[in-house]
Order: sequence, then C-alpha cells, then structure tokens
Amino acid sequence: MVRIMNYDICAFLILIILIFSIYLHRMTKGEVNRAFLVLVYSCLVTTMFDLAVELFRPNNAKELVVEKILTYGYYFSRSINAISYIVYLIRLTDTWHIIKESKWSKVILTIPAIVDFVAVITNEYTGFIFYFNEEMQYTRGDYIIIRYICLFFFIVYGFYFICKY
Repeated sequence: MVRIMNYDICAFLILIILIFSIYLHRMTKGEVNRAFLVLVYSCLVTTMFDLAVELFRPNNAKELVVEKILTYGYYFSRSINAISYIVYLIRLTDTWHIIKESKWSKVILTIPAIVDFVAVITNEYTGFIFYFNEEMQYTRGDYIIIRYICLFFFIVYGFYFICKY
C-alpha cells in the first residue's frame, strides 16, 4: 500500500508558518485570537499524528502497539479539531451567550461530540471504526461512517451558524 504524505507535509508547513505569523503579529490576545490559536494548534497536532502514522510501519506486536497509540492520537485530535472549530466560530461571532442560554444548542453540540468520542474509545474492543488485520495493516471498520456523520454535522452546523449570525 502506497502512503501519500504530500498533503500532510504541506499542511504541517502551512500551520507552522501560520503559528509563526500569529506570534510575529502579536495576535495572541483576545478571545477570538486565542480560540483561533487553539484551532491551529489542534490542527497541527492532528497533522503530526497523521504524519507519524504514515511514517511508522509496524513489523511486530510491540510496534503495532505504537501504531495503535498514534492512530488513536490521530482520531482523538481529529475530534478535538471539530470542537475547537465550533468554539472558534462562536467566539468569532460573539454569540457565546446564545449557546449558554439555549438548552437546544447545548444538546445539539454535545450529542455528536459524545457519540464521536465514545466511538473512538470503544473501538479498541469493537473494531467498529478501525482495526489492524493479520498483516498488521490499518483497516477501516464498517462503522467509520459514524465518525464521518458526527464530524460532518459540525461542518454543517458551522456553516449554518456563520450564515445565521
């Protein structure tokens, strides 16, 4: 299986330049800037996990444990990306008070995040999201669509939120 890392390397370089630029222009004060910085750092961590997973190829059971840790790190950081994206949009539109006051908004934002985290946490026992086959190769599970639906929800909600506010 050929592993293509071009996009990950480009993303890593762009994120490093972006972080450097944020600090160079002193854009670290204020809630919006801090939320954006958290979003950029979470993207950087996800990219680093993704690169590590792509570069690492397990040959024995001990190395497979490292591969699993890296893969879980990628999945958890990817989940955090979605949450930090929504927090950034809320800070950007200065509508945090609306989310706090609305039980519906809290429920809508909490359920997909919980489902996504539970899917990743229980994956070690179920293999629903991913597993490693007999040749120690990463294989997507039958229920990875759960993650796609949860994370797609945050994209749609973010688009709706930006259009509304």
